[in-house]
Amino acid sequence: MWFDEAAIYLITQHFSRNNHINEAHQTTSLDAVIFVLQATIDTLQGQLKVKDEQLKAAQEALKAEQLLHADTKKMLSLPGQTDTQSQPTRHRGIFARILSKK
Repeated sequence: MWFDEAAIYLITQHFSRNNHINEAHQTTSLDAVIFVLQATIDTLQGQLKVKDEQLKAAQEALKAEQLLHADTKKMLSLPGQTDTQSQPTRHRGIFARILSKK
């Protein structure tokens, strides 16, 4: 099949116009995808900041609890005070109490 130069020019012009339209549509679609991805990145970065703050607060609370626990252990181990865990009270039976009064 042979086409003259005018027909070839019209066919080429038609397909190149469609190609420009497709390129414009692809560019618009690509821009939309980039916009959505950037919004997702921004959201995730915001969530990371919140999580970092939560972790920092939890670490501070844990440090305070550990200091309190260490102080409590230190207070319990002071000399002159009895430690209920190391010296359990001994319950004497009824016969031991009767016989010890003699």
